[in-house]
Parts: sequence; C-alpha cells; structure tokens
Amino acid sequence: MKPITFFDNFFRPIPLPVKVVAEGKFLHRPNRFVGVVEVEGKENRVHIADTGRLRELLVEGAKVYLGANSTGKLDYKLLGVEYQNRPVFLNPSFHSKIGEELIKRGVLGYLPSQIEREKKLEESRIDFLVESTHWVEVKGCNLLIGEWCLFPDAPTSRGSRHIRELTRAVERGDRGTLLFLLFQPCAQFGIYRSRDPELYQTLTLARKKGVEIVGVRLEFTPSPTEKVTITLTALLPFGEWEKL
Repeated sequence: MKPITFFDNFFRPIPLPVKVVAEGKFLHRPNRFVGVVEVEGKENRVHIADTGRLRELLVEGAKVYLGANSTGKLDYKLLGVEYQNRPVFLNPSFHSKIGEELIKRGVLGYLPSQIEREKKLEESRIDFLVESTHWVEVKGCNLLIGEWCLFPDAPTSRGSRHIRELTRAVERGDRGTLLFLLFQPCAQFGIYRSRDPELYQTLTLARKKGVEIVGVRLEFTPSPTEKVTITLTALLPFGEWEKL
C-alpha cells in the first residue's frame, strides 16, 4: 500500500450509472419502499431505496429527482430531494459504489492494492475488506440539524450489529473503519443518541476499542443529460452532539 497524499482526483466528481429522467413534487409515502410523486400533473409511484424515516426531507410538495426504474413495477426510483435549496442524495443502492471509489482514492489514509466487496464477518457481510485485514462498513447520513449531520434518523439494529462485529475484529488484531457518507452541508457529524441509544452506546465502546470513524461531506449534482455525480467536498470531524 502507498501512503496517501491528496491528489487532484481525490476531489474529482464520482459519476454514477444513472441519470435524472424526471423531476417531480413529492406527495406522500404509503410505505417504506414506495412514494407517490406528481410529474407533469400526473401521479406516479416511485421506489424509495432509503428505508429511513426521512420525515424532515420527504415532505409534501418537496421537489424530487427521479431515475428510470427499469426493473420492477414502479414508474421511477427516487434519487434525491431538494432541501433548503440544495439537492440531497437519497439512494443507498449507490453507497457501495461511492464508498469503493473513495477508498481507491485514499480516503482511508492510503492507496490500497486490494479491495474485496461484501465479505462475511461473523453474522454479517461487511461492505469492504481492504488489504485482507481492514474491514470497512459504509453508512449514509442525510439528516441535518443545525450544522450537524446526525446518524441514524431511525433505530437500526443492523447498524449496531455491524459495529459490534467491527469491534471484535479490531480486538483480534484487524483494523475496522466506519465510513460515513454525509449528504448534507454540515460542519461536523455525530450520533443521534435519542433516536438510537443502543447504537450510541455500541459506537462509544467501539471507538474506545480502536474502531476508526471517517466522515466525508458529499455534494449531489443531478443531471438530465449527463450521469449523476457525487463530489467529495470535505473530510469532517466526528463529534459529540450535545443535545439529546
């Protein structure tokens, strides 16, 4: 592995294999996976890949960005929403691709020669195993309160399980990193303790045991003619959000 220096391409936009084929107005969300939006005066059903609550973002009347849904019965898939006059990415099916590209560019502090995807660790599949001994789990965050990006916006027992498994891997001598993709214009990020006390306690212990936390602020650029892009704009410090 090579030591990292921040090359020009570190902040180069990351193209995703999807385009914005329509913009619409959000109406309501019948269930976690389906939303109803208005496009050119017609109601359409869209697939929502993000199963978080998204209550602060998916409000009635919000402008949404939609991609083609080539598989399945729904008309579109939700890519993002406009919030405070800024597009926010909302499709976690692309998180792995974004995370892998960031790892290749050196976000872990080095340029790896080997990246394996979806590797089994205890009862889970962790997003990446880098250089055979560095476990990396990617988490997306789109909840903004003040200048803070906060995770999670809903309780996640799966997230706590991943953190415990990373912790045990570190105790055995491996490295473990939580890579947070922050899709809001925040200045720092942390855990929303009251939304998920178990995750807060699990992560607090994990940090003491040596699990590393990396937060990257990302900008979403929707385009109807070119591929959607995600651009790293800053690496942010993990902090202790004071409010409960």
